Amino acid sequence: MALSGTIIAIIAGAAWLDLPVAAWGPALIAALGVIYSRMSSREQARLAERKLFLDLMQRRVAWLEQLEDSVGKREAEASAMLERLLQDEPPGEPEHLWRMHNCQREAAWLFGKPIADLVGQVIAASAAVDDTRLKARQGDRSAALSVSDKAWVVVNLMGAVTSALRPYLYVGDIRRP
Repeated sequence: MALSGTIIAIIAGAAWLDLPVAAWGPALIAALGVIYSRMSSREQARLAERKLFLDLMQRRVAWLEQLEDSVGKREAEASAMLERLLQDEPPGEPEHLWRMHNCQREAAWLFGKPIADLVGQVIAASAAVDDTRLKARQGDRSAALSVSDKAWVVVNLMGAVTSALRPYLYVGDIRRP
């Protein structure tokens, strides 16, 4: 902004009035060229920002689908692992828990630390449900009564993740990243 202001000040200066009109032409064309160049570079920067937003959109949607799928399937996986543990068998690999952790790492890159922290809270709440379910299966009545409450915490945290993602997945006004 200072450069175009300087050019305008030079053009408006009293010394220019003493020159013939033919001398004003090149200076005026140069000033208009600088102004056009600035407007063009700003538009190119906005276009690059929109393209990056759209390029990340597909990856972000796939990430959300993977997280939702992992959290949903973690319930069945944890139940099966619990049953194996109670039968003194090896519990197996927690594939969906690993996928949830992968989603957390990827969230830091795709969305930033706040979203990654929310996914970490989902993982912790899911682990709390698993622990409470184990205690309930071992006969702890208070744990049995609180399993559904802890499961609702996971559901509510997933809602918080989805709400926090709205600015990243909104395409109605492409100028809004």
